[in-house]
Amino acid sequence: MLSYRWKRTRLIQGQGKADFIDYDELQVDKSVTIGDKTYGAGAEDGGDTEQGVAKGTTFQWHINSELNQNVDTYSQYELVDTLPYQNDWRTMTLNLTYQDASGALKTTSLLQMTANRMNTGAGTTYTTNQNGVNGITYNAATAPTVTALGDAMTADGIELSGSGSRYAVKDGKLDASQSVADGTIMLSVTENGRKQLATKMAELLASGAAKDGTWQLSWNLDVVANQGTQPGEMVNKVDLNYKTAFDQDTDSDTAKTFVKGSGTPTIHDTPTKGGGVLPYTAGVMGIGLTILGLLGLAHLLKKRRAED
Repeated sequence: MLSYRWKRTRLIQGQGKADFIDYDELQVDKSVTIGDKTYGAGAEDGGDTEQGVAKGTTFQWHINSELNQNVDTYSQYELVDTLPYQNDWRTMTLNLTYQDASGALKTTSLLQMTANRMNTGAGTTYTTNQNGVNGITYNAATAPTVTALGDAMTADGIELSGSGSRYAVKDGKLDASQSVADGTIMLSVTENGRKQLATKMAELLASGAAKDGTWQLSWNLDVVANQGTQPGEMVNKVDLNYKTAFDQDTDSDTAKTFVKGSGTPTIHDTPTKGGGVLPYTAGVMGIGLTILGLLGLAHLLKKRRAED
């Protein structure tokens, strides 16, 4: 769902002329879908207070982030999602959302991302950057599979990096004596990806399929409530970090749901399209945590905020 909020326009004066230049403050919106109902769309820090989830529940977090037709002139456009430790992501999709001539919402499918060998609770780090990034070493076994869903963007249009959640389970319950850590997913639109988006926008406008207005990237995360899940509130936060020709800023939003009940259903291993396995069981805690990768990602987040 698109969320329209105020924008500002800068007046540039000089040499007897004035030009009005699109000077948007880009914003991001977070929502959650439980079953067939979405909560928190278009609202700041909203979410589900009605249904909740239990261990083994699959549901979706949604991120809608603004961008403009001149996205090819941006030097940075990245989304950083802090995934609650009770969640494991399985697949994600990225779409371009816009309005057609009648004002109806339309989407162009861009990419699908599939997790590979993300061992639940182990804090597994991953990146699609073969040179490594943010202190995370590239590992082909854990690198997510990125697949183009159309002709608008190629797989190298984004770069993914992050870490899975970290927790321990004892006797079928979260081990409160052990520390927990949320997962983190960073999606950076590369220079090539920014150019491809600008080209696609121009094509949609030229054909009359879209009208000039607010464009958004729609990033949808399919997740499962894992074995670390326990009753209480579950909050997901996203940060949009961007640098345009006129501005450098960060916008954030959160969405929430809650955990209900205390049953422990049987959660089976799930094959992925990338050939890996997502083992949603508690018997994987022997897998080591790459501390360097987590510290590198945390350092980058602090650096981004310090630059703003």
